[in-house]
Amino acid sequence: MNDLEQELKQLREELAYYKNLLAIMPGHIYWLDRNNVYLGSNHAHAKAAGLKSVDDWIGTTPYDHASKYYADAVCEVNNRIMETGNPELLEEIGEFSSTGIKRTYLSHKIPIQDRYHKVIGLLGFSVDITEKKQLEQDLLAAHEESKKTSEMLSNIIDIIPGHVYWLDRDNVIRGCNQQIINTMGLQNKSQLINSSLYQHFPKHDADAVVAINNRIMSTGKAEMIEEVGYYQGQAHNFLSKKTPMYNQEGDIVGILGVSIDITAEKRLSQELHITQERVKETENTLDNLISLLPALVYWKDRNGVYLGANTIEAIAAGYKDPKELIGKTDYDIAWKSYAEALIQNDNQIMQLDETQTFEEVSIFAKDGVERIFLSNKAPLKDVNGQIIGTMGVSFDITERKHLEQELYLAKQRAESALEHIIAIMPGHVYWEDKQGLILGCNDILAQALGLKSRFELIGKTIYDYLPASEAAHQRTINQQVIETGKPYNMEKRFVNPDGSKHVLLSQKTPLRDNSGHIFGLLDTAVDITERKQVEQALQDAKEKAESANLAKTDFIASMSHDFRTPLNGIIGLAEILLLRLQQPEYKELIQNILDCGKTIANLIENILNYAQIEAGRYELQNKPFDLRELIEHIITIIAPQAQQKGIELMVVYQPQLPHLFYNDPLAINRILINLIGNALKFTEAGHILIRVIAEEITKEQANISIIVEDTGIGIPSDKITKIFERFTRSEPSYISKYKGSGLGLAIVEKLVTSLKGSIAVTSEEGKGSRFVITLPLALQSPVKPKSLATKEILIIDNNLLRAQLLAEQLMPNSYSVYSVKAAIENLAVNQKNNPYQVVIIDIQALGHEPFELLTQLKTAFKQQKPIMIIAAETCSLEDREHYKVLGIDKILIKPLRPSELNRVLEDTI
Repeated sequence: MNDLEQELKQLREELAYYKNLLAIMPGHIYWLDRNNVYLGSNHAHAKAAGLKSVDDWIGTTPYDHASKYYADAVCEVNNRIMETGNPELLEEIGEFSSTGIKRTYLSHKIPIQDRYHKVIGLLGFSVDITEKKQLEQDLLAAHEESKKTSEMLSNIIDIIPGHVYWLDRDNVIRGCNQQIINTMGLQNKSQLINSSLYQHFPKHDADAVVAINNRIMSTGKAEMIEEVGYYQGQAHNFLSKKTPMYNQEGDIVGILGVSIDITAEKRLSQELHITQERVKETENTLDNLISLLPALVYWKDRNGVYLGANTIEAIAAGYKDPKELIGKTDYDIAWKSYAEALIQNDNQIMQLDETQTFEEVSIFAKDGVERIFLSNKAPLKDVNGQIIGTMGVSFDITERKHLEQELYLAKQRAESALEHIIAIMPGHVYWEDKQGLILGCNDILAQALGLKSRFELIGKTIYDYLPASEAAHQRTINQQVIETGKPYNMEKRFVNPDGSKHVLLSQKTPLRDNSGHIFGLLDTAVDITERKQVEQALQDAKEKAESANLAKTDFIASMSHDFRTPLNGIIGLAEILLLRLQQPEYKELIQNILDCGKTIANLIENILNYAQIEAGRYELQNKPFDLRELIEHIITIIAPQAQQKGIELMVVYQPQLPHLFYNDPLAINRILINLIGNALKFTEAGHILIRVIAEEITKEQANISIIVEDTGIGIPSDKITKIFERFTRSEPSYISKYKGSGLGLAIVEKLVTSLKGSIAVTSEEGKGSRFVITLPLALQSPVKPKSLATKEILIIDNNLLRAQLLAEQLMPNSYSVYSVKAAIENLAVNQKNNPYQVVIIDIQALGHEPFELLTQLKTAFKQQKPIMIIAAETCSLEDREHYKVLGIDKILIKPLRPSELNRVLEDTI
């Protein structure tokens, strides 16, 4: 029979013993596994459930004997105890399906652990307290009866030697006896009755009392508690019985309290209480240790006679019950042949008066097999501290000892294998201690040093095989690695005995023992001579390529100059001929020559710009500039082309946006010229919107996003990822009406990247495109933005988008937006209370009869005289005279520039 079968037999014998013991114990006893499956119970528990035998419990769960409601509650408690590993004492209500009778139980539940302290189940002990609970209810009924006679007892309360008081549900004092008045130093009851606890006690103490009172009123259960009260500056301890008060309908209406001053008794019993708690703690700890510890537990007198033990110890000695072991000595039981050594250890413990650990050998009675135990033994003392014997806990470590032996042999084999592996490792490998003495190396290093064996290097230092200067340098690095505990990588030179030179990549790593302490250093070096040669060849090739690229850039720059000189002459001559020739057919031919020349000139300029940026010859500037002025200058240049195509060009700035920055204004100008120019080129109708916002502003810089939106032809989805590549177009220039080199967006992407910014694009074919560039711009000295006084502004425009964008520039002023017709109707209705101080009118909203509609607007205002501003694409001298006669204060040429509009408002308001 092997050890496992012997252990299984022992467990079965122990289980039979426990079943016999539990069968005769009072109360309900049962045990379950981790899944709440019953493993057994005593007869009392089986009988209560209506079962014929305790075996009927085995393999069932609480759901097999009770309703789901009660089974859920039981399993929830069981699972909590098994998860936390903490025993619990609690009340449970149970109703067995076989009887249908509800009973109340006081249950003590303890987690069951195996020898490795893992919880494998639960042991429960329950006592039926149904009758006791009924008695408590009867007492409450008696208390209800006593309430009916409260009027008769009111005269008796005052002579009770204690504090009697009652409070309503709001914890307001409604009555008390004279004793409490005397203790508090009050003159009469009126000073206390109908007052709050917070009027007589500190908030912290009053909060605690109120919490208890509320709990009693919510549960309806009387409580016996200890309270501390401060009366006339002194602390008093009270034993208080608090009971809920009921009205005739059975509703709780307050609290009745009776408190007895136990300050003196408390002080006298405090030390006794502490001692009793410690004794109780010790007893509980000892009980748990004895019942749950998977070890042999025992205690003896000074003569080695057993005074007690746990079941495991008794079974090992050859007895079923620990009581049978009492009175015996080690000479009387299974391991009597080892008794002399065990008693000698016990005597040593008592002589030295200290706890010690021994490895002891014993024989189990059940199988006669010799086993090794790790025994912790300590002196057993009485209450006076006198040694009266010994106590011990012994753990069976036989298997562990066997494993240790196997591990030792395995370690030897592993070390042998490791030594062999290191010996044949590629590269140069060696390790040394803190003093620099070499502890070992691999065969390759030994061969490289011209040694016959790697063991010849042990005990030497790197000074023995390296030049002094190199060895000193290596030693300094090694010490740094050992002191800091951080690995270090380096390249080092090595010369073989045959004179060949090599480059090694060395990694130096600290060596640590099992405790994590550094005791030396490991150096592993790989030969990278060929790799270094390849790297050098690649570097030489890169330098040649860069030289070729620079030569290309110089060639392009030189050739572009040679191209531009005659090309500028051609363009100039064509412009002169265009002015001088009168024949329409010749003027058209010359205009074609002029257009082609300008296209070629623009292409050459783009190629040169891209070549400079790509070669890294574009030097970024860092100058102060005004972003608004830069954008509005671009708008001024592009506006005539937009007006010619009938495209609405709009600019919107985020309110309170800073506009003074440091960066490269020339690069930003080039970026925006390309983006806005592209938007205009590919838009035949609709609008182009430039929006400027700040994503993030700090004290030193702002992340500014400039968004260019158009309603043009859009970009095909399969082309959108390639538009930033050089010479890339959605379709070839020779078949497209939109001419260009395909370098504009490539230049934009390069410049944005150089400025450490980002660019993104979204587009829908046939509906337009949206480009967003975000740039980190350093702020100039902050300038406090001007804010206009709050004014009511009327915007008249039939284009809702255009009006909303204009309104954004006027914040935080109040504004209204109307069409012309709606504005006239609104003013006619509210002419007596017209709030508008400024009226901004887009001339396009007035249609073909602008002067007639303006006259109607002026008439509608009557007594009020708002400042009136016209926004128009063009305005002749004749129109200006008409506007002046109608009382128009200012004419602004579109596209409206926000800075100009704000200046006009500042000057006029």
